[in-house]
Amino acid sequence: MLFVLPGQGVGEEKGEKHPIDVWVDKCFDQAPQEYSLTQDLAILKCLAQAYEMWDKELNKVYKKLMQQLNRTEKKLLKDSQRKWLVYRDAEFKFIDTWQDLPGFDAAFLRYTRKIEIIRSRVSQLELYLRKDTEE
Repeated sequence: MLFVLPGQGVGEEKGEKHPIDVWVDKCFDQAPQEYSLTQDLAILKCLAQAYEMWDKELNKVYKKLMQQLNRTEKKLLKDSQRKWLVYRDAEFKFIDTWQDLPGFDAAFLRYTRKIEIIRSRVSQLELYLRKDTEE
């Protein structure tokens, strides 16, 4: 079974997959192989768990970065993160309205789009973290 989440994950520019993406691949592989409601539910469960994992990863990376910044940088990042959260919430509301359809396909699209938004922010913060640790 092949399901691909959109976008490039953290570290994938070097050919590495983020551990969460590796976990998602394994989770998808464990879903029933024949098309069925059971398969749909298994895939959606994988995506729900991946969403939670990416959200935790975002918080972890944000906190790690905050520990390495000076007072001015912390203030700026905190402000940036607050504004990003407003963007995220508005985007999620749009996604839920845009894909307000019943069925697996719409739910799959909602989850994958939301995961990609969070994954993208994690990637952004990881880049800042790497820059900070390279000096």
